[in-house]
Formats: sequence, structure tokens, C-alpha cells
Amino acid sequence: MYSPAYPHDPIKEIYPDIYLVHGSIRMGPGLRISRNMIILRQGEDLTLINPVRLSAEGLNDLDALGKVINIVRLGDFHGLDNQFYIRRYKA
Repeated sequence: MYSPAYPHDPIKEIYPDIYLVHGSIRMGPGLRISRNMIILRQGEDLTLINPVRLSAEGLNDLDALGKVINIVRLGDFHGLDNQFYIRRYKA
């Protein structure tokens, strides 16, 4: 299935229509690394860059911003949560 939603901060607007989510992932016992997702909004359309799986509350906040239409993966070590968002939003 999909990886679970690991602890993350709330969606934060850092510039007009540009949002940041600081997240994390557990790599093993006692080892957690940080991850960041950027959300770009153009009108009602959202683009997720390096998606981080959000909690149910985080997904509600994301849905309130607009409609996810694009998913972008930058780098080889990203993409863990892409399939979750592709399936959920048909992005």
C-alpha cells in the first residue's frame, strides 16, 4: 500500500501562493530525517513539489487551498508519496 503519514508541520504560506510543509520520515529505529514539500498555487490549481504524505487534517488543509493537478519529483531520493497523491487526486 502507501507509506503512512509521518509527523509534519502545518502548511505555511511563505510567499503569495507558495506554501511549505516541513515533514519527516522514519528511516529506522531512532532515525528520523526531515523532508520538505512545496505547494504552488495558480488560481485553484495546485502543484506539489516533492510530495510529503499529510495527515487527514493536513489533507483537509491542502484541499482547502485548491485542486492538486501536478506532482513534481526533484531528485532520486524523493517520490515516496507520489503514488498516494496520484491515486487520490488523479494528478
